Amino acid sequence: MTASAENDLLRAGAIWMRNLDQPPPKVTPLIPAAFRRIGLESAAALAAAPGAATLEALRQRLETGRRCYTVWVGGELAGLWMGQFRF
Repeated sequence: MTASAENDLLRAGAIWMRNLDQPPPKVTPLIPAAFRRIGLESAAALAAAPGAATLEALRQRLETGRRCYTVWVGGELAGLWMGQFRF
């Protein structure tokens, strides 16, 4: 079950799925981007990004086992996803 964007304090995301009996589609990026998983060592840089959570909030989430993935374009943070689940 997914939450409605109107009722969810966190932004709604997308759920992707594909048929594993078929080859994956070819994806051609429009701009070069680098995707990375980050940890506690990058929390301060992440907290400095516009619209990001506070450093303490990010540290708490990462220390509880949540994973954070970022996308970088031209050396700058362009997006992030922090999991709701602990691993």
